[in-house]
Amino acid sequence: LEVDAERGPLTEGDRITFDIPRSGSYNLFTMATSFIFANDGFVSIDAGEIKDGRVWWLWGLDAGVEANTQLCWTVQATSTEFPPNSECEGVRASIADENDDRIPGEGFVHVHSGIHD
Repeated sequence: LEVDAERGPLTEGDRITFDIPRSGSYNLFTMATSFIFANDGFVSIDAGEIKDGRVWWLWGLDAGVEANTQLCWTVQATSTEFPPNSECEGVRASIADENDDRIPGEGFVHVHSGIHD
């Protein structure tokens, strides 16, 4: 499996394409990855059948484990990783890298409502 690790985050409407070699009974694909600037957003596929030319469109999902505050210290990025001109750019590392889980999430996985910044 070859994926361009240097590519960086996807932008709206963007996509990644890659080839998956298959052989024998290894013909299923499972993958999960998180949204970098969301606290518990992710996409995943479980046991997708690998076929030539196969395309998967994946829903953005919300794990429901944390409130969707999108505050600087609740997303999985360090203070130096925020994009320029974002609300969190340059925020003090001492607060940007702390997470406060006292505000509960929904308690179930559901379609993500999107990134609102």
